Amino acid sequence: MSNKEKTEARALRRKSRSIKKAAIWVAVLLGIAGLTFFLVSKSPEDNTPGTSTDTIPDVAADEWIKWNPNSPVTLIEYSDFQCPACGEYYKLLNAVKLEYGDKVRFVYRHYPLAQIHFNANAAAKASEAAGLQGKFWEMHDKIFETQELWSSMGASDAAAVFAGYARDILRIDADRYLADFDSESVQAKVTEDFAGGLRAGVNATPTFYLNGRQIRNPSDIVGFRSLLDEALADAEAGNQ
Repeated sequence: MSNKEKTEARALRRKSRSIKKAAIWVAVLLGIAGLTFFLVSKSPEDNTPGTSTDTIPDVAADEWIKWNPNSPVTLIEYSDFQCPACGEYYKLLNAVKLEYGDKVRFVYRHYPLAQIHFNANAAAKASEAAGLQGKFWEMHDKIFETQELWSSMGASDAAAVFAGYARDILRIDADRYLADFDSESVQAKVTEDFAGGLRAGVNATPTFYLNGRQIRNPSDIVGFRSLLDEALADAEAGNQ
């Protein structure tokens, strides 16, 4: 084979590899695009209960619980730190806390839509790693409050931002945080939350459950007030 023929053969092989890579990426992007369309076409305010017959997991003692841990009324949120709607509901839930923080038990569960929110899983791991040093809610709040800052970053830059929060703002052991962030146990906790929600039919974020029953997302404090007042009244009536 002449040098010219060898050169042409190599060029042909390179072209073939390029075509194959392009085809793979097109397939991946089409899959992501289809998933994105499905998810964003479901308005958080109009989310409908999942069709699965499975119920969500019972609340365990080691979950992330705040407000009144002894309340007979439990509000559970399946959330994604990078989800813009979840960021808005973070603000709304702070308003709900002012009225119901001493009356209702609130539970946060991870549901990172990693196919479209590429830093959501890392954010969830950051909160869990901080939680191992008693700072889950502090990291939870900081991540939501700076959502616009880190959402558009690459994975390594976003992870560095979260590590900076742990070191400079939360003042926890930075080396331990980094080790926990990369640990299998932290990823397993995030995956466990996600899997439980998936089995129950969670298909959008945020998704709320009130005393084990999925509810339509209230659009304002008035909507939450109506649901929580009814649940509290039912709980009081049941205790009489």
